[in-house]
Amino acid sequence: MIIKNVLHWWSRPAGWRDVLAIAVPMVISSGSWAIMNFADRVMLTWYSGKTAELFTQSNTIQSADEIAAAATGAATAASSFYLVITSLPLGIMMLINAFVSQYYGAGKPHRIGPVVWQGIFFGIILLPIYILLEPVFVMVFPLMKHEPGLIALEKQFMHFALYGVGAQISAEAIAAFFIGRGKTRTVMSVNIASDIANVLIGYTLIFGRFGFSELGVGGAALATTICMWFRFFAFFALMFLADGRNDQFGVLRGCRIDLSLIKRIFRFGFPGGIEYMFEMTSFNVFIMLMGMLSPQALSATAIAFSLNSLSFLPLIGMGIAVMSIVGRHLGENRPELAQRATLTALTLGLFSNSFFVILFLFFPNPLLYAYMMFGDAEKLAALHDMTVIMLRFIAVYILFDGVNIVFMSAIKGAGDSFFLLLVMMIMAPILAGTCSLFIWLGFGVYACWTILTVWTCVYAGIFCLRFFQGKWKKMRVIEQDYIIE
Repeated sequence: MIIKNVLHWWSRPAGWRDVLAIAVPMVISSGSWAIMNFADRVMLTWYSGKTAELFTQSNTIQSADEIAAAATGAATAASSFYLVITSLPLGIMMLINAFVSQYYGAGKPHRIGPVVWQGIFFGIILLPIYILLEPVFVMVFPLMKHEPGLIALEKQFMHFALYGVGAQISAEAIAAFFIGRGKTRTVMSVNIASDIANVLIGYTLIFGRFGFSELGVGGAALATTICMWFRFFAFFALMFLADGRNDQFGVLRGCRIDLSLIKRIFRFGFPGGIEYMFEMTSFNVFIMLMGMLSPQALSATAIAFSLNSLSFLPLIGMGIAVMSIVGRHLGENRPELAQRATLTALTLGLFSNSFFVILFLFFPNPLLYAYMMFGDAEKLAALHDMTVIMLRFIAVYILFDGVNIVFMSAIKGAGDSFFLLLVMMIMAPILAGTCSLFIWLGFGVYACWTILTVWTCVYAGIFCLRFFQGKWKKMRVIEQDYIIE
């Protein structure tokens, strides 16, 4: 009987087989990004001994354990702020996945090319704007009252990272061309190649190997920028190959600015972009607040979050798959299959996250070994102990985060972006404001992590209620004329 049920769950429409076929490549793709991010942080931790010179030159007196991993903390703080300033356009581009999947499900593939081109144009236009705004962006770091040495590293990272903005935003739109049609293996292959190159180039530029200049934190950012452009051009070439000579997806015909389509993309995408910006801002403020407490608290948070990404980013891959599957079934006007696929993905996601709960609770030392292996054990002892406690907090909220990501992705796939915006406008100030208040009252690092844990659990509960309420089943982002009756 059990075997019969398992076979039924596996083979039925929107069951395990259908979900895994799309989700596994995206999970692998996201996992490769997590490993790349992990490798970057490890290399910067190894490099951190050289950051002491910057602190000394800035006439800043820091103990050895606070200087340790300063490069890691600076890269995390700067990259988190980079995510904030790019989150609005990236959030808008994420909704292109819903457009592609719903057009594909509705049997209107010729509409896919035009919607993807609007995203490509958007990213290209934004590139010079972001580069010109660099002096404005770097003003944020002194305002957060970080140490002068830390600020110097953060500015260096931001300078190189901004040159990758256009490629990142445009590539997100082209990736939707494949993801929305369920061709996630193509995206996986490109992302893995890009991530491997990122690690190799990052090693070369961080430490100055093979005749290149030693750039440290800036080298990590420049390596990522180079690989973003590689990813963009790879997707761009593959899109034309997939389109074929008959222009079945309208890639050739759709290469023009379409004002009506732009309005529709922004109508649904802008609220989603604002929501994503609020989400990134809340986490960035949290990281910046850790930097205000001490460089050691910032570095421990950076390491804990990079380890958290090993579990979090595979769930992001699952969420991308859910968004695509939900959009396709809604385009087919089969919301019951969209719901089934979401619950299937949730089951698989929670199962995988249970492994990381055990890992973070009972085996933190092997995870932290790579960060500490080339450092002085005495100097890094306090950093190690603080990170272990942070991993326990992550083990508590990680399952709720899985619920949050899967249900939010399903709602995004339908186009329920206004609800996402409303929730985040309420929740984001609560996280930042409460943590700021507790720090002002004299509470320390662990009080802030307690707030983050409770906040994540509440957030997941809200999206759980919204999903089972079912309003998303009647929503669409594409024109009503294109929906299959």
